[in-house]
Amino acid sequence: MGMDMFGLDKVIIERLGLFSDPGKRERDERILEKASGLVLSEAEKYLEENLGTKEKEEMYLALEKAEDGKSIGELISKYAESLPESWRLGYRLRYFTENILLGAKKKGSI
Repeated sequence: MGMDMFGLDKVIIERLGLFSDPGKRERDERILEKASGLVLSEAEKYLEENLGTKEKEEMYLALEKAEDGKSIGELISKYAESLPESWRLGYRLRYFTENILLGAKKKGSI
């Protein structure tokens, strides 16, 4: 899937300590996919809070047609860039990645 639009794949990998053991690559890929999905959900939540009604409807229709994580990430990036203070999403996602995901890993929920 990947959430690399804000350089977060690298942050996720580093913060969660993924891919340091070649024998656990398959497990780490699953964790990265799940973590990236959680970050995408957080990005969607941010857009829901900040887009107008028309833009939200357009985004939902586009997301339904999206086929993979990369195209979903591109759509989220497109709609985020349309916001006056789009940089806030990057900060929110970085905070989410560095703090919330690490806590979830420690609890064993990802």
